[in-house]
Amino acid sequence: MRIEVPSKPEEGAQFMGSTASKIAITVDDAGQEARVVAVAEDSLLKTMQGGGVAVAAVCGGCMNCGTCHVLLPVSVHALFEAPCETETALLETSDLYDPGRSRLSCQIPFDHRLDGARIILADDN
Repeated sequence: MRIEVPSKPEEGAQFMGSTASKIAITVDDAGQEARVVAVAEDSLLKTMQGGGVAVAAVCGGCMNCGTCHVLLPVSVHALFEAPCETETALLETSDLYDPGRSRLSCQIPFDHRLDGARIILADDN
């Protein structure tokens, strides 16, 4: 799947009825890249799904299954609070678990800290 979104709009430009700043990410799903641009208002999971990225999220984003596992750049991972014990336990079940990069996308707010990041969907999704 490849979703092309126009280049990053100017700050303050209208986007889906909002004048909020836009955030752009690139999502890598087994080598297929999708660019998602949205305003900060939901989780990374919901934003990726809204942008057409197929993320399993069997539990619907309730931190019960681990199927929305993503790998963040180390520099971006460090900008967020450490995952709670429940999230860590779910992540540790993955063969792709990397403590410095792994997070559940349902637990990451889609905000300015993600702008420009390349997010990798874990193959166990």
